[in-house]
Amino acid sequence: MMDGQELRRIRKKLDYNLRDFAEKVGISRAQLSKYEREVTGLSEERVNQIKQKLVWLWCQSVSYMFILII
Repeated sequence: MMDGQELRRIRKKLDYNLRDFAEKVGISRAQLSKYEREVTGLSEERVNQIKQKLVWLWCQSVSYMFILII
């Protein structure tokens, strides 16, 4: 299960600020902040939603890089 610290590490590793990352994964900036500070716990459903969005973002970036190569 993902906790707030892990979520923050992922966001920082991807070089997103709080607002942009929240937008990308489909939650509010305030809610993301609460998750990262562990004021609010992450449900399994929310973790799965965030993971699905991250996979989609990764696929989009790979597709874009592939187009640039061709």
